[in-house]
Formats: sequence, C-alpha cells, structure tokens
Amino acid sequence: MEIVSKENQSNAIMGLEKFSQLSVQEIKTMFIPAMNEMRYQNEEKSENQFAGFNDGMMVAYYLFRDKHVDSSKMLSEKTITAYRAAITQFLSDFQNYGYELGFECTEVDSTGQFSILKSLRPRHVEKYTDWLQNDSPYVRERGKKYSAASISQKVMILKGFLNKLYEWQYIETPIHFAFKSVTLTKHDKPNRDVTPDQVKFLLDVFQSMSHFPLFCITHFLVTTGIRNTELCNLKVGDVKYDQMSKKYYITVIAKGNKDREIPLLQKTVDVLRIFRRLTGLQSFEEMALQDANAPLFTTSRGTAFTASYLDHYYERQMSRFPTLVKEEIKKRFTYTERENPLDKTSPIVEKQVKITPHVFRHAYAIISHHSGVALDVIKDSLGHNDRKTTEIYLESVIKKERNAVNEWNTELMDGYL
Repeated sequence: MEIVSKENQSNAIMGLEKFSQLSVQEIKTMFIPAMNEMRYQNEEKSENQFAGFNDGMMVAYYLFRDKHVDSSKMLSEKTITAYRAAITQFLSDFQNYGYELGFECTEVDSTGQFSILKSLRPRHVEKYTDWLQNDSPYVRERGKKYSAASISQKVMILKGFLNKLYEWQYIETPIHFAFKSVTLTKHDKPNRDVTPDQVKFLLDVFQSMSHFPLFCITHFLVTTGIRNTELCNLKVGDVKYDQMSKKYYITVIAKGNKDREIPLLQKTVDVLRIFRRLTGLQSFEEMALQDANAPLFTTSRGTAFTASYLDHYYERQMSRFPTLVKEEIKKRFTYTERENPLDKTSPIVEKQVKITPHVFRHAYAIISHHSGVALDVIKDSLGHNDRKTTEIYLESVIKKERNAVNEWNTELMDGYL
C-alpha cells in the first residue's frame, strides 16, 4: 500500500482535534446521540457498528459513551480528563514524531480518511513506551524522564482503549498486548505522608496570612478525611444534625455509589460557618431550606469547586504568598532521599511533598493511627473497599513502628538505652 507523507498524515487526526476543542457537555449532548444513531443504522444494515467512524469519533465515543443507566457511576471528570490527555497525546505523538517511531499511515478508515489507529502495528506500540520514557519531547525539553508511576498510568489507559477498539473491531490487531510492562515499586509512588505537625504549621500559615478559604478547606479535609471530589460534590443538604448524639454529620457519596456518614467535630462546624460567612454565603441551615442542592463550598464566583480546580487553587494561591513564607513551607515539606532509593550508590537529593487536597486524606489516616484508631475503623472511615489501600496510606508510619527496638526493655542494658 502507498506510504503517506507526514503532511498527509495530519489528516488522520483532524477528527480528534475537532473533539479536543469541544466541551464535555457539547460532546455528550451533540455528538454521542448522533454516534449512537449511526451505530444503530449500521447494525440494521448488518455492518460493523462503527462503520463511518474516524479516529477522533472513536476517542470521543470511548470516553463519553453511556456505560451505565445510573449516571453517577460514569467516569468522573478527573478520570475523563486524564484518559483524554493520555489518548490524545498518544495519537499526536504518532502524528508528529512518527518518523522517530518508524511509523507512517498506511490505512484508511471507512470514510476514506487516513487512520493512525488502523495503521498502528505491534512494533510501533512496543517502541512507544521506550521512546516516551527516554526520547520524547517532554524528556528532551526538561532533561527529566517521566516517573514510573506516570508511565504506568499512561500504559494502563492506552491498553484499555486499544483493547476496546479491538473488541469493537475498529482495529484488526490486538496491539495492546505489545506495550512493555512497567513495574512499580513503593518508591515510584509520590510521597504524600503529612504529619500532624506539618498540618498544624500549614493551618497556622493560612490563618496568619488571613487566607480563610485555604484554612477552612484544609481544616475540613483533615478532620473528615474525604476525597477532593467528595468535598467538591457536597451540598448544603448533606449536612445534617443528629438529635441523639447532638452532633452534625455529612453524608458523602463515595466511589461505587456507596454512601458513608461522617461526624463533624464542633470546630469543623465552626470552620464551615466561618467559610460561608466570609465568602458571603448564607449559613448552610438557611440555604438548605431554600435549595438543598446548593454547593456547600464555593469559589469566589459562587460556583461549586471542581476537583481539578481545587488542586490548582492550592498551588495558585500558595504561589502568591511572600517569598519568606513560601521558603518556610518548602523547608517544612522537604525531605532527603537517594535519587533512586533502590540504588545505594545514587546521590542523596532533596525531594518535596506536594501540597494538594489529597495529602490531607493521608494526614487524616496518619493522625487516626497515631490516636490509636484500629486499622479497620480507619479503612471504613476513609471509604476504602480494601484494607490494603489503607495500609498503603500508613505504610511508612507502620514500618518505622514495627521494629524490635521499640519493644526493648531498657533495664537490660543498665542505662545505655
């Protein structure tokens, strides 16, 4: 078959570029119904359900198709964003750097457009992982490789996508098997351990800077242990008062559509009231009588936070602090470790715990453990399905505690201990 020039290869991804410019809502309301109608018509004609689809349409359909009658069980906004970025980067890399990967478009889809997805072969996919890690523009420009965790996540996303395209018979070869394996160790995962002292330090900083939104949100996250997305989804109607215990609690809808009830400390309730008062909002009790679905926490524009916005909010707001304050925060959250912890000859380097809403969920687990709370209680409080997930949160803490020297009888060494 005729080999296509790099210039003509760009036509293969035009459909994808069009969809990348559309909002999630536009794709769901305008294009997914039209794609479903095409599928139904194809089936009536006994054709492949994706006849007439191009690469961009397949990406959009894969990400935004209705997979469950309950919309709450669809992929979260954060997950879709990560999947969308990984898949579009994958296709763009083969479009822009195909010559480095030994790739050229040789196949067309049923509409006559050149298709990157249909042109891919196992050898291209096999080479991609090494290229991404060692020779991609990201590496060349930054002089820094992707972390093993990042590569692992990208490979996981791409495998699932390509496997589904093979199942749907849009591509004829199971190329997802060609990805090289990426083995993750505990050292490849970001350090999210935050101590009670570090949490107190941050709360002191936010309070001294009169940044009450950061103070209140941080306090709420630490004392409830909820996820970033769970906080963003909280409504004023989710805050209830229990007459029997004389306490407030929140109802959180967790992953898998499971709900859990979380009691609020009195100081947490006080902090919540402060947040709403200082941001010009009615108390949650008054607002619940008017609109129980109004967001509990809002941005300066009065809209609910999204998970990605709240992540960036922490980074953006803290970047505006005075230099001396930023330096002190950096100092408090810096630790030293070998560049490669598994290589005892690698140099000692400084690393930092990145301050995001998620680290306060880890802080909740650590504070609970130091308070003597049983692991299973911590697991249930965090909404983990698997005890192993909770153990990962507490791995470094428990590892330090599980040492024989902590159990020694100091009298055995006559004062030398």
